[in-house]
Amino acid sequence: MELINGKTFWPTTFASHPHYPVLQENLSCDCLIIGGGMGGALSAKLLTDQGIDTVVIDKRDIGYGSSMANTGLLQYTNDKTLTSCIQTFGEERGVRFYELCRDAMHHLEKFHRSLR
Repeated sequence: MELINGKTFWPTTFASHPHYPVLQENLSCDCLIIGGGMGGALSAKLLTDQGIDTVVIDKRDIGYGSSMANTGLLQYTNDKTLTSCIQTFGEERGVRFYELCRDAMHHLEKFHRSLR
């Protein structure tokens, strides 16, 4: 894998991926998501499931960019420890941040099972 020149491993693991034409017209939507990586794709799926008219745009192919380079790694929290979050944001907010991260991972796990 050569990250510097853009030759990452994950594109070699599937035969083809969808390509979408360059946007040539004005569109109307309830929600515009800029960036078709993991975060944008998951957000679009969840919003669409709720009946929200959603459009995803990206200057690259969907699913490329940093999501392709980092294997779409999901972390349950950022690099700060709970203790560090408490020291930075206070106990209530620091703990709540970790609870929301845990809840998000449980939601993603449930969501993943629904795709099978």
